[in-house]
Amino acid sequence: MNSKKRVHAALSREPVDRVPVYMWFHPDTAHHISDLLEIPVNYLGDAMGNDVRQTWINNNYAMEGITHEHNGEGHIDFWGIKWVKEGAFNQPVGFPLTGAGKEELLSYKFPNNKIDFLLNLMGPVLEQQESYFIGCDVSPCVFEMYWRLRGLENALTDMVANTELTRTMFKRCAHFALTLARKACSAFPLDWLWTGDDIAGQTSLIISPESWRELIKPLLAEIFAVGKSHGLWVA
Repeated sequence: MNSKKRVHAALSREPVDRVPVYMWFHPDTAHHISDLLEIPVNYLGDAMGNDVRQTWINNNYAMEGITHEHNGEGHIDFWGIKWVKEGAFNQPVGFPLTGAGKEELLSYKFPNNKIDFLLNLMGPVLEQQESYFIGCDVSPCVFEMYWRLRGLENALTDMVANTELTRTMFKRCAHFALTLARKACSAFPLDWLWTGDDIAGQTSLIISPESWRELIKPLLAEIFAVGKSHGLWVA
């Protein structure tokens, strides 16, 4: 039983030869374990038995797919967000819509001219499609994408002070993720569509369940529906 069959069987609640594995690691942990195993760090997932092959094609590519060696190094992504390496990770430090008014928010242009580039990031993953369970990550989808553009405090304030404008901007963020999902699901032999929209800190939610149900849930449902319409698992 190869990895692809193993994950499909487990998700279908059918017998498998072992529990499927899909893990990724804090960079410091990855280096520590790879040193113990005396293997290159980029082989760690294979050594731990990962059954899934997946990559990012939305803004999480800018966060996790672009790496820097030294603290303080950074980049500005296709969305205009500035990232700087702080510790093990890139952190957003510059938000293109921080001081924007209504008209500037509504006229903001998502990087539609980069969609082909983003889709092509799936290339190395698809080379393993025969043996592995293939995923495509279109996160962040709604709230998380908006606050990266607007800044977290501004985004939360907008939800309370200008709910209808926020609703429109959430729809615009979701539409970009929806476009990526539709194109990826149509073009690639995927096994699942991976979505994401973090709405919590380490200890608690940062928005109420009621606000999530009203403003975010229906938009996520549209993205989920794309994967389901193609017969894919959705995560």
